[in-house]
Amino acid sequence: MEQMLLREKVSLILDCLREYSYSGEYINTFRRRLNQVVEHYTAMGIIHYTPGQYEKYLFHITDEYANGRLRLDLFWAYRKCAYYLDEYCRLGYVEPKMLVQESCHVLRGIFKESLDAYLSSLSPQIKDSTIAQRRYAIQKHLYRLQELGHQSYESIKAHDIQGYFMHLSTELSNKSLNQNRLHIRQFYIYLSENGLFTPNWASFLDFKIVVQEKIQGYLTTEEIDAILSQVRTDTNTGKRDYAIISLARTTGLRGCDIINLNLTDIDWTLGSITVCQQKTGVNIQLPLLTESGEALKEYILYGRPKTDCPKIFVRAQAPYTALRSTASLDALLRKYQKCTNCTSYPWDGKAFHGTRRGLGRDLVRAGVPVTSIMQILGHSHMDSSKPYMMLNTSELKECALDFANIPVERGELT
Repeated sequence: MEQMLLREKVSLILDCLREYSYSGEYINTFRRRLNQVVEHYTAMGIIHYTPGQYEKYLFHITDEYANGRLRLDLFWAYRKCAYYLDEYCRLGYVEPKMLVQESCHVLRGIFKESLDAYLSSLSPQIKDSTIAQRRYAIQKHLYRLQELGHQSYESIKAHDIQGYFMHLSTELSNKSLNQNRLHIRQFYIYLSENGLFTPNWASFLDFKIVVQEKIQGYLTTEEIDAILSQVRTDTNTGKRDYAIISLARTTGLRGCDIINLNLTDIDWTLGSITVCQQKTGVNIQLPLLTESGEALKEYILYGRPKTDCPKIFVRAQAPYTALRSTASLDALLRKYQKCTNCTSYPWDGKAFHGTRRGLGRDLVRAGVPVTSIMQILGHSHMDSSKPYMMLNTSELKECALDFANIPVERGELT
């Protein structure tokens, strides 16, 4: 296979994609972009597969985009075509994959090698989402140093790291800034412990960042009703979206647990759902109420595409694979939210997770014991349930004491 010309592999890659039920229009567009990528490789003197060709090409188009010589939509299209071409050359087949944005920060030399080594050293018990966050934070930091002209750790000075966090503070909230600091600090600890970098920048990153805790918002019952009323259940996509939102409002499941639900997790005889929570790793069993049960049945029987994917909820368009992240749930909720009279603004707590907070608040207001709320929401500690009590402001006001029997000695307080 290595002796074949890159151009000869275009039709073979397209044959692989046809197996995933892509439309003819998508295949034709992909063929055009893939041929353009092959032409780019030819101009670079690459006509046969060469190890590292994808990384070299990605660096090239990233530089083209950064300098305004390549449109963003073409950057994403060329990158995916080059990725599939590289995958087919190495493996002999391709599988549809959504490429994440972090790959724009292309690292070279020791920066790339040390980051790869660090990620490989992480415990398998660390969740994939946490590893992805660490990768993105560290990769962005090292890419910034690389842009400043550094090619090794020895040339980095304290003011380079300080300047990076000063720049980052203008883009991120204090909470996100602190998370980035912790991720990068752990990386420098790894470098120091493994003799890859002599200066111990970990101690330099021990500075404190004040993170203000706030009471998150939630979606009320009325707001969720209004959102559900906008869903067209006569379409396959609508059946899926209605089932997702209905399941969230009746069970309080986290978005990550909903997108990871398997068909085998539902016991239709007992009317229950068994879930291994992604966040805690604890198994919980919840009742499947009539509302969400009927919505799930309608989607699975009449709206779900034919696919071998074991997950309940899959993409509405080919390839019919599992939903990739909870960002897709936030997006579908916002789509229907815009059609209602519900006011919403960024970071107001009315995203998809707001359905879980809304259920927790309703349970508190209904007088359900905290221990029962912990079981329903899958909390292992009482502290995890406290935010839901804080949402119950009307009852909290009754706990406040007045100042009738407290002497006031300062005149400005009278």
